[in-house]
Amino acid sequence: MRGDAFLTRHRCAPGADRPGESAGAPGLVALDRLADAEPPRRVREAVSAVSARESEPVGPRR
Repeated sequence: MRGDAFLTRHRCAPGADRPGESAGAPGLVALDRLADAEPPRRVREAVSAVSARESEPVGPRR
């Protein structure tokens, strides 16, 4: 196991599905999932989280 992956896999953020998933690092989670050859659906979940965090908030319509 890679050094960084070992460290991220053994800590678990509150509400994370598995160790290594934290709310502050969805990009790293996506890369870990891709490296672990997880199904594309699981990789896209983390990629979508990155997009959601980086997009500008939308104001409510009146």
